[in-house]
Amino acid sequence: MKTLSLGAWALLVAATLSAAPITVNYERSITDSTPVGGDAGLPVLLCSCDNNVRFRYFVPDYASLISVNSITVSVDLYDEEPSDGNEQGELVFVLNGVSPSVPNVTLATFNLDIGQAGSPYNLTFSLPGADLANALAEIQGDGVFFFRVNMRRNTDFYVTNPQVTIDGELTAVPEPASMALIGACLAALVTVRRRR
Repeated sequence: MKTLSLGAWALLVAATLSAAPITVNYERSITDSTPVGGDAGLPVLLCSCDNNVRFRYFVPDYASLISVNSITVSVDLYDEEPSDGNEQGELVFVLNGVSPSVPNVTLATFNLDIGQAGSPYNLTFSLPGADLANALAEIQGDGVFFFRVNMRRNTDFYVTNPQVTIDGELTAVPEPASMALIGACLAALVTVRRRR
């Protein structure tokens, strides 16, 4: 009976954890400005004056998410009017649901100068390791999270192509077919053991 117990334990452990990229669904953008176009189904939004842009995401497997190894956020920016000088802002991962005392995570600050006009200026940053626990708590709450592009002065620029990549671990729930196969294998082991 030892062999059966060890085999069953190995199958159980193998089915419990699954490390892989986590599915993240872009849902919508929230801003007071009017969208001015589209790029492959994603918005092109105008950040103008005090109108920050928030990008809403949903993690379908949030209830099974047990750890996060990394979260990477990427966005493209265009200078809307090169002649008006540097456009200043910041990229922020929003922690709404963790605790009022936990501050949002500022990933980057930027200045768009005249040299960036007409071509995208890409910001790609990962959350610092110290902030991953709070980000995990944010996602585990209801699966919804935001990142935001903030204005840092009275200016305007376009924001497009927001992307988020999460690498983490899920508790795997075996499919019915897989469970049936495991059950058949265990039954066969029991039968062989009894015959011996």
